[in-house]
Amino acid sequence: MNRSLQFISVLRSCIAVIALMTFGNALQCFVDPSFLKNRLYTNFHDDHGLTSRIVGIWTLITAVLRFTCAIDIYNKPIFGLTILSSFAVLVHYIAEIFYYRTTDLMPATSIQIFVSGILIVGLCCCYPFLDRSKLIQTIEDIQDTNKTLLAKHRKHKTS
Repeated sequence: MNRSLQFISVLRSCIAVIALMTFGNALQCFVDPSFLKNRLYTNFHDDHGLTSRIVGIWTLITAVLRFTCAIDIYNKPIFGLTILSSFAVLVHYIAEIFYYRTTDLMPATSIQIFVSGILIVGLCCCYPFLDRSKLIQTIEDIQDTNKTLLAKHRKHKTS
């Protein structure tokens, strides 16, 4: 199998796993309004849970976008929005830690920064391989090679 197809396949799986984790975080924001205060924004006080619901909606939209990208990674607008949303997450957490000081550099925020950074790098590395015409040509080449090998195998068995 072509290395670019393998890379795209692995990246799609990673995006799907990250989207599943993001969906879990979004769900947690709605189930437990104190989730953000206890886990992420330790220096921020929100007694009404409004911030938790807003972050939950934002996280849910990000999860849906990532799932969509994992399903149709060759859709360049969706691909670009996924990079942009990951970059927004990265900038958000860095700003919250170092500028606004609503949270500290702890495992929960470090994981968010690390996952967003890795996803951005993976998506940027994958971008040159997204030409669908090359993919179709590669798949056709693989199918032709398989047909040729099958024909040789049949010919060899009949001989």
